[in-house]
Amino acid sequence: EELFEELEELLVMGDVGVPTATYITGQLRQKVKEKGITDPSLILGELKAIVADILQGDDTLHISTKPSVILVIGVNGVGKTTTIGKLAARLKGEGKSVILGAADTFRAAAIEQLEVWAQRAGVSAGFLGRVGQDMFGDFLVKTLQDCGIETAGLSQDPDHATTLAFVQLNDQGDRDFSFYRNPGADTRLAFEGVDLSLLDQCSLLCFGSLLLTAEPSRSAVEQLVAYAKEQGKITAYDPNWRPPLWKGREDEGVRRMKSLIPLADIMKVSDEELALITGEGDLAAGAKALLDQGVSLVVVTQGPKGCTVFTPGFSFAQPTYDTPVKDTTGSGDSFFGALLAQVILSGKKPGALSQQELSAFVDFANAAGSTCATK
Repeated sequence: EELFEELEELLVMGDVGVPTATYITGQLRQKVKEKGITDPSLILGELKAIVADILQGDDTLHISTKPSVILVIGVNGVGKTTTIGKLAARLKGEGKSVILGAADTFRAAAIEQLEVWAQRAGVSAGFLGRVGQDMFGDFLVKTLQDCGIETAGLSQDPDHATTLAFVQLNDQGDRDFSFYRNPGADTRLAFEGVDLSLLDQCSLLCFGSLLLTAEPSRSAVEQLVAYAKEQGKITAYDPNWRPPLWKGREDEGVRRMKSLIPLADIMKVSDEELALITGEGDLAAGAKALLDQGVSLVVVTQGPKGCTVFTPGFSFAQPTYDTPVKDTTGSGDSFFGALLAQVILSGKKPGALSQQELSAFVDFANAAGSTCATK
């Protein structure tokens, strides 16, 4: 009996699950009793036979909803990441779109491994911009390429340095930014130098306001977004207000940010940014000001409170996850990236999404942003 109890404990610790572990040990007890087995070394064969019998049957992936989620759970070292990669490759081979997400509480290199598998499975994203032909630019290019990100739209400037951003954290994990950009290779992005076929091939173009500080990047952003809009692509706008980049020109900065609103299908703004670009202190009034300019979906992020979603037909608040915050840098980007991925996978335009769909998408995005803040 002590052997069976120890075996059941090992099965539970191996993430087999309590009901399954209880079933296996119960079946094993019965087999041992029926066959009169007294040698513990012979029990292993019976155990294997019971597990093999459980695993027999229909191995078809029954995926009918859009999107569908496959949750893979297990302790370290049991082959989760490899299995995820095989599943992704199989689904891609069936013509499905796949996005992989890492939700480990702690696991060294898990995300990096998933990125490799995502690349192998054909899940892609691309970066459009400009960095310097220097050690920082080389590092960024290599990092993106190592993560499987398409860099055909990323050029390197031999005459201007890569813009640097330094982040200082307070005790709450919030940030202050300092930028080294005079003028910065990113601001040298020109519309004429962009291969427009990259936009022709994409489903969604995400853009911000940081390149509006100078020419030629200002005009490049305006023309690229307008082109994507003309081609029927979904356009997503994160204003990403950074006052140090507009020092002494804050009013111009706000005006430039506002100029891109009519080109956006989706907007993600913080509650502070919403008040800044609309002049409204009330979330609903501010969101309405954006919707009235043609935006289909407005998501207002509110830090630990979660976010509030607004469309022309409905609105709702979505709480986020209570996680220990170490560094909020990148949390907004993780949130927005996860949300946009869900929109793309749905195969729908933002205005066609139901409240139920958006609630699930935003919940997924909250999980991504919260996880990022714990790192």
